[in-house]
Amino acid sequence: MWQDVEKREVDDAVWKFSVTAALFISACEAIFGIADPILLAFLPALALCLGLLLHRLGLYEGADVKALLLIASAFLSYPPGMILPFRRFFPLPLLAAVAAGTLLSAAYPISIFISNLMLILEARDIRLEVADFN
Repeated sequence: MWQDVEKREVDDAVWKFSVTAALFISACEAIFGIADPILLAFLPALALCLGLLLHRLGLYEGADVKALLLIASAFLSYPPGMILPFRRFFPLPLLAAVAAGTLLSAAYPISIFISNLMLILEARDIRLEVADFN
């Protein structure tokens, strides 16, 4: 059964397992020198604080906070050698995820407005054609 498809919810056990697994893998990367241990200590805490702040402001729901924590736990930094033009503005993947989510959240109402406007104009054109026919 696909919980997210039927109920639009993800069970808390899935989030707990995912974040724990991501932290474990990131800790192993820090132990073997692949990831920065300071980022491992700093980023999940930053993600949790930022997520709770956005939740408190009414901009995020509970699943958004959990997803932000998972992103911060799994992606401490960008993969080495990647050339990303936006890396200068978003030095951490966590910040890029927040910015992308904010941009998409802002674009959604605009797309609905344009869609509704097109439907209104289309309905007006149909009424004009019927009036011209009579």
